Amino acid sequence: MDFEQIIRRSADPCKRLLASASVWRNRPMQPRDSLPGHLLFPFRFHDPLTRKWTTARYKAERYVIAETYAEWELIGLPEIRHGDDWAAGFNPMR
Repeated sequence: MDFEQIIRRSADPCKRLLASASVWRNRPMQPRDSLPGHLLFPFRFHDPLTRKWTTARYKAERYVIAETYAEWELIGLPEIRHGDDWAAGFNPMR
């Protein structure tokens, strides 16, 4: 049994999602209403100018990454943001 099969059988849904993402990387994924909140992934992308892989300074949803970059790869587990804190955004007065 290889590493991805072990992760897919794991009870943690985030690890299973990451395993499926590594298999299906560089393929667009539309947002789904059934997911709890927004899944923001850390990722890296291939910069065609420097010909190097660059770690992004922000986290984004998979379909946004796929629309923005031609070559990309997820490098960690997603951060789950729910509607309450997602809508609040940045507030410098907090």
